[in-house]
Amino acid sequence: MLTIAASDILAEQLYVNPKTGNDLNSGEKSDPLKTILAAAKRINSNQEKGASTVVLSAGIHLLTETVLFSNNKYTAKNRLTIRAELMPDDEGWTPQQMPVIMTAVPLVPGFGGMEGRGFNPR
Repeated sequence: MLTIAASDILAEQLYVNPKTGNDLNSGEKSDPLKTILAAAKRINSNQEKGASTVVLSAGIHLLTETVLFSNNKYTAKNRLTIRAELMPDDEGWTPQQMPVIMTAVPLVPGFGGMEGRGFNPR
């Protein structure tokens, strides 16, 4: 039991709210980030072992450049999870409360011609 509790403490959790967030905030629920890009940068810079969760609030999350999650600290047990703040099995949930991720990433030459990437997990 002590091992489970210790691993829960190491888990990193960042909240993103495109309406009320600010990328200079702490990323806590009461002080969310504004963009998924800011969450990715913080996760990539944190080398501590453990799971990471990015919690997206309702609203439109606009990606204006490719968001790269490149941290190699994850294992089959400790993973990166990106999820909605309110899930369909939560009481009072409606489809309007789901986050929407839209990409406006400029097209660049790539494997199949011109491509735009929103997420690029490595």
